[in-house]
Amino acid sequence: MLSERLKRIAGYSLSRPEAYIIVGLVFVAVVVAIFGRWPGWVILASIAGGVVLLALLFVDSLADPDVERDASIADVEVGRVRDPALQAKVRRSLEYVRAAQKLARQETSGVLSTADDELPQLEQAARSIYQMSLRLQEFKADRLLQRDLGDLHQKSGRGQLTKDQEAQLGTLRRLDELVRNAELEIDSALAHLGRSYAEMQAIVVTPEFRGRAADALGELAASTQRLSELAAGYDEVYGNRALSRE
Repeated sequence: MLSERLKRIAGYSLSRPEAYIIVGLVFVAVVVAIFGRWPGWVILASIAGGVVLLALLFVDSLADPDVERDASIADVEVGRVRDPALQAKVRRSLEYVRAAQKLARQETSGVLSTADDELPQLEQAARSIYQMSLRLQEFKADRLLQRDLGDLHQKSGRGQLTKDQEAQLGTLRRLDELVRNAELEIDSALAHLGRSYAEMQAIVVTPEFRGRAADALGELAASTQRLSELAAGYDEVYGNRALSRE
């Protein structure tokens, strides 16, 4: 868990404008040193200085809770989900997460003292919705699968399937069932996300509602776990293909 967090923050730190500026300055310094025939230690010092500055940027990111929260959902690229309905759901999940993060930052009275433990669950739910949406999109866009599923269903109705085709249809049916369950589970996770955010708002007004918030988070965690299991099942049936990054 800690290594995942560090990887996300490191990746996010290196994608910040400050990191590009540091790399650019080091590059310019090295080029100038080479063409100016400066001593080799100047080049090494420039590179070392760049490494130190990048390390300081990472340490600064590590200590900044806002950066950590941004990094937690930086890998959710809404633009990769081209299906309008799925994209809308991914956007909504991010809206809930960002609103919860903003609420936790603004609330200074202490009633949301457990937010640091709760927010990662909301962030993980958004990432799971995104990952499952990519898989659903992949399945729907695979014309060969859709064609084979339709053809084999028709042959099955006429009793014309060979043994091998029956096995193929069985695999396609399992995959189709996984996809249908995943669509329902995404809707469920999205509803739990909305409820968890609403419970956080309720706690600010009425701290006694904290018990209900814990229940909502428990259901959200269970839904997230089911999405992860469905994603693993999809990868197993679909041949563990890597999701395309177009």
